[in-house]
Amino acid sequence: MKTTRYISVILPLKLEWEPFYALPDGVDTGVGDRVRVTFAGRLYLGVVSGVDVTPDDAALSRIREIREIVKEKQAILPTEITFWRKIAEYYMCSVGEVFKAAYPTVKDADVTPRKQIEPQAVECSSFSLAEDLVPTASAVSDAMAEGRTVLLKSPASEQILLDLCLRQKGNVIWLVPELRLEKAMEDRLRAVLGGTLVVWGSNLTPAAKRRVTRRIREGERYVLLGTRSALFLPHRDVSLVIVSDEQDSSYKQTSPAPRYNGRDAAVMLAAIFGAGCVLESATPSLESMQNSISGKYLMVEAAPQVCPVYEM
Repeated sequence: MKTTRYISVILPLKLEWEPFYALPDGVDTGVGDRVRVTFAGRLYLGVVSGVDVTPDDAALSRIREIREIVKEKQAILPTEITFWRKIAEYYMCSVGEVFKAAYPTVKDADVTPRKQIEPQAVECSSFSLAEDLVPTASAVSDAMAEGRTVLLKSPASEQILLDLCLRQKGNVIWLVPELRLEKAMEDRLRAVLGGTLVVWGSNLTPAAKRRVTRRIREGERYVLLGTRSALFLPHRDVSLVIVSDEQDSSYKQTSPAPRYNGRDAAVMLAAIFGAGCVLESATPSLESMQNSISGKYLMVEAAPQVCPVYEM
């Protein structure tokens, strides 16, 4: 007697549940695979969220088979699904709404064969941290080693953050409120990081977004400088998450759902990876100040400087 296997699927819809589907005989799949299914008379591209699940008896008669496993689309990473669930739970929306925001058409690239590129080494010789900032940088590193989220209060902390990036063995996510306003910062970081620096923002073309997504998914070493939506890229091996100007209101997504704060979501993502997290601001938000007072964050203050000066 053949036993029907069932899966649960996340659809890009506002649903309070994840629909069940049956697998055709001889078809196998795994969590994260992309499948085409029918829901309410329409075709959707969904994500497998559970395999060999047990539907309610009342639902068995209504469960249909999947149409196909879409191998042309990249599978979703387990860390991505975990992140979606945390965002959905905290901001009281559906996982499907988060999925839809995380994978718009411009980012959802098909699988294309590509020769694996060796990770590019970071050239540390072109950068030297100012001597008076070394104690502050050490304090930040010590706090992260203890698993603390750091609130870095400084009018000029870019050198400290860049020094932290260079010390990482894993990948780095560096969020800024508006990438278009940070072109000078991008140029300074690229002078030190070279090809390791990757940028992400609304000003990129769809083709450029697909290239960045593919590079991150393929595991090349990167420091990603981007806006809040960069959190939803298929990250791997993240060891540091930075949020510059953490008090800026541009981190808040107001419409459509998920209506989230990119700063707080960055703290969630860092926790999923077990990565260090630094929130930076010369004028921290009241929420972050309260978190430092309560002991949830550790505030580190840096001595003020006029501007970042790199020894080349």
